[in-house]
Amino acid sequence: MSKLTEFALFLSALFVVANGQLTLSQTSFTLVENASFQVNCTHPAGVTVSLNLTSWFTFISIGQTITLFTIPSVLRSDNNVQFSCTGPGGPSSAPAMVTVYYLTVQPPFQSNLDVLSTAGDFFLNISIVANPLVIPANISVQTPPGVTLPPFSVIGKGDTGTAYIKIDLFQLPQYAGSYNITLRHPAVSTAVIILFNLTVLYAPRYIYSPTISNTTVDIYAPPGTPQNLSCAATGVPQPTIVGLNSTFNSATNLYSFGSVTNSSAGLYVCVANNSLGSNTITYRLKIEATPTPTPTPTPTPTPSDASALHSTFLCVLIISILAVFF
Repeated sequence: MSKLTEFALFLSALFVVANGQLTLSQTSFTLVENASFQVNCTHPAGVTVSLNLTSWFTFISIGQTITLFTIPSVLRSDNNVQFSCTGPGGPSSAPAMVTVYYLTVQPPFQSNLDVLSTAGDFFLNISIVANPLVIPANISVQTPPGVTLPPFSVIGKGDTGTAYIKIDLFQLPQYAGSYNITLRHPAVSTAVIILFNLTVLYAPRYIYSPTISNTTVDIYAPPGTPQNLSCAATGVPQPTIVGLNSTFNSATNLYSFGSVTNSSAGLYVCVANNSLGSNTITYRLKIEATPTPTPTPTPTPTPSDASALHSTFLCVLIISILAVFF
């Protein structure tokens, strides 16, 4: 062995003795996302050390043999990461483990959801990303007044800490309104709140006939009486309403008659339009009293009915006479 080699080995051994063992004050950290934490590294005097952690950190030296590291904001990517205190002679003997708890939804939700009104349902799927994975008991849904939803369900759990929650929203106008979905995690103090407004779009419907489209209605009005024929309609978007007769009042959406006469009789048409369709109702105004039902005639007794009635009368009479004498 050459003198140079012997000298190099001597320096290496001397360096290891001088460096000594590096020790972390704690080897397990359980934190919520964005939380800060501190850890001490004990080392030989005069040795400069650092942490091999992805998060940004600062350090403050305390004395000659302890360095205090402060991590101001732990990242989700730091979950299950092992780190060591590292110096010129290598890492600390026992690495530390970071566990990060978090709760989010993906993708971010829109503040407004527009759905078309149909006979079916609209399923709102929420992708929940959490560590540890959130459970259904930690989810609550606040609905608009008077709206009751079926129970939501977890329809799948992924291997990466993801749950898929399905909420059944009926695509009917009465289910429109503001919804508040709150997700809480047993290990995370801050809840995730999803606020959105559900708008159910539907073609015009007449208030007079909400379940029938493009219909004709017969209206009977006695002469000299007032009469209003309503063209009022609902729809989302709000429909425009047009009356095809000259007597239509666009301010009230009515055909109004202070006193109907025979000349008032006829067809009065209303047309309501929005971006989803058109609907027409036609009133057939007839100037006459409302038809009254034909009275049912009283049946006339038949001869057999009269004979039976006569026999019954004789029986009652005989019983009455016998009762007098006995």
